Amino acid sequence: MTSNKLFKVSLLAAAVAASMSSSVLADDGFTLEEIVVTAQKREQSLQEVPIAVQAIDSDMLEQNSVVSISDIGNMTPGLSIGNAVQDGAEIAIRGIGTSVLGLGFDQSVPLYLDGVYLGRGFDLLGDMIDVQQIEVLKGPQGTLFGRNAAAGAINVTTAAPVDEVEGRLKVGVGREDLRTVQAMYNTPLTENLLLRVNGSLRKRDGWQENLDGGDDLYEQDQSTARAKLLWMAQEDLSVELTADYSNVDNTQGGYILEKASPGITTQDIDDKAAPSTTRLLDGTTAEPFVERKSHGLSAKVTWDLSDELTFTSISSYRKAEVDMQVGNGSLSLIPDAINGTTLNLPVLVDRFEIEADEYSQEFRLSGISDKADWFAGFNYYKSEGEQLEPLALPAIAMANIISMTPSALTGTYYDDSQKSLIDTESYSLFGDVIWHLTDKLNLTTGLRYSYDEKTSEFKPSQQAEATFFATVPDHFLNGKTKDSADWDDVSGRIVVDYQVDEDTMVYAGVSTGYKSGGFGSTVGVAAALAGEAFNPFDKETTTNYEAGVKMTTYDGRLRINMAAFFTEFENYQLQMADLNVPGTALDLSAPEAESHGVDLDIAFAATESLNLGLLVGYLETEYAKDVLTDAGEVAIPKGQDLLRAPRWTTTAVIDYVLPVADIGDLRFNTTYTYRTSQRLSNSTAASLTSATSGVGDPGVVITESDNESGSYGLLNARLSLLSADETWEVAVWGTNLTDKAYRDDDNSAVANGVLSALSAGTGVPMAVTSYTRNEPRMWGVDFTYNF
Repeated sequence: MTSNKLFKVSLLAAAVAASMSSSVLADDGFTLEEIVVTAQKREQSLQEVPIAVQAIDSDMLEQNSVVSISDIGNMTPGLSIGNAVQDGAEIAIRGIGTSVLGLGFDQSVPLYLDGVYLGRGFDLLGDMIDVQQIEVLKGPQGTLFGRNAAAGAINVTTAAPVDEVEGRLKVGVGREDLRTVQAMYNTPLTENLLLRVNGSLRKRDGWQENLDGGDDLYEQDQSTARAKLLWMAQEDLSVELTADYSNVDNTQGGYILEKASPGITTQDIDDKAAPSTTRLLDGTTAEPFVERKSHGLSAKVTWDLSDELTFTSISSYRKAEVDMQVGNGSLSLIPDAINGTTLNLPVLVDRFEIEADEYSQEFRLSGISDKADWFAGFNYYKSEGEQLEPLALPAIAMANIISMTPSALTGTYYDDSQKSLIDTESYSLFGDVIWHLTDKLNLTTGLRYSYDEKTSEFKPSQQAEATFFATVPDHFLNGKTKDSADWDDVSGRIVVDYQVDEDTMVYAGVSTGYKSGGFGSTVGVAAALAGEAFNPFDKETTTNYEAGVKMTTYDGRLRINMAAFFTEFENYQLQMADLNVPGTALDLSAPEAESHGVDLDIAFAATESLNLGLLVGYLETEYAKDVLTDAGEVAIPKGQDLLRAPRWTTTAVIDYVLPVADIGDLRFNTTYTYRTSQRLSNSTAASLTSATSGVGDPGVVITESDNESGSYGLLNARLSLLSADETWEVAVWGTNLTDKAYRDDDNSAVANGVLSALSAGTGVPMAVTSYTRNEPRMWGVDFTYNF
């Protein structure tokens, strides 16, 4: 870290520390509620955990109208999540994430559902129901959460069965003909057998007009169900069985073409309109869609061997399926002829299918004593996945890529189907000890050994066909290739925490993380024609230095948590579109990347009825060295920001409760979030323009700001009335009330990759900027009945 960067972080930390020296308020008899987390695999008060953790409880989720995991991204400084309505949510913590939807890459921020690792992460992209708490752990969690927690982890805990009859029915309506139903029922079946079941349905019309004349885009049709059975076999032995199911059938959004070469129609981000229908050869159209199905079974056994010793076993099986057809990236607006040159359009169809089966088993033994709290364990994970990606491009574009004339191809389109079979097997041994050196001083040490082996089988096919997707399933012209690779790593942590007084704890430590290597899942045309497979890429490692303070003061009414961090990444895995070969990607590794900043979380009970919150994140990231292609060309220059890493994030919360005599409580909750601009694409502006300018000036200027989201502020609010006996509640809610539009995901590199081939094949230079946007203003009314 340079002295200038260190000064900035230290200055902000000093400012926060200075704010802690204010005079103490009088005790008015009310305090903030204690937050209990399981970030260290054991129940602890948030204020006792020497980790930067953001805890979001069920009430906070309700007040912010959270539907999917992507909705918490704007509630948590340092966390950025893309729109889950699209093909897949891109998750990054402190600027580190994985913007790849494919079996060959693992997530740098793993998702956990009730202690079960979700290898694909699709399971939480539908409706989240009956959630007790979400914990966002920042920084590498290699020891505590194991495989691939190189940047952090998100731990979702759903409500457990309780020993009483209770239920909840919630119905809602809203903008764009939104209709929702959620139901929960909990009951004891016997004295020691408890059951909890819940489910949800969500339907909504699309809000983005399809300029190609098809159905509106961003339509939603989602359903979720879960059942938990808790068997208290003995006083010291319990077994919890869980089954869950999720189905998502949505229409993807269209890519907005904001800048384009002359002759190509553009759109404005505020128009709520974009083209996204592909015209097929027979005159019909293909709508973009995303379908995700998942289900899982898990068994958790907890056995208290003694007052000091507990054995835990978590077994699970999960299956995830994804089928999506990507929109044409606004390319349908390119005319069939420009300057008299026929382009032989329609342009692009890209289909993407994934099916994965996952098995996991974890054993843990934990103990507590006056001298130490500890746990040790073993984890096994296995995944069997299949990925099929058919791609159809104009013959004139494909002919240019493979050095053939268009007349040599028998059909209008050149079809490319790539099938990847990737199996993963992983083992790990881990242990973590909190040593109580004195009444105030603790030393935490942890260590994990991880081993991952992946086998990849690749089946390429390139053939000319007169219709789309004419390839017979499993008929691959160029045979297949198979390869395997393995990686191992030892990661750990050392943290010292000191209880300054009853209300203040300070800590400092070093932790390391590991993300396994893998295989790319997209191969260039030339390599595919030769029957070549992709090369494996190496593991990613992380080292994080962190110091923080956690304070509860003003007689429990004010909570201030702050952490300053510096993180180094080696062999940071990334993927970016290959501008020279449409439909393919470059699997790259950055030799070094850095991330540093400060997280601040303040909660204040101003009065018995008024609670205030302020969350601030400051973040700087960069590629510390040039990222090179296999040919030695600079793909990403040194000093460029990492993706989804806004410099500043701020969230302010106001929650006010007004008792209404003989009726109940009137409650007003509002959250405002502000984020500075964040980079959405690794491609540089120069590369986007030069990719299509080989045959002349494309007539459009692309700048670096076109690769960013732009700064934005979002305002959410909820007004509710809860009856005095808490049996019913009616609420009016709104999200993005100012109707702020910003870029949510970038598609310019993919679009310009296709245009580069078209330009070379036709002699017509073309370039565009292409991206999706966020959800507009939404509102609704909910009615809840509790019994």
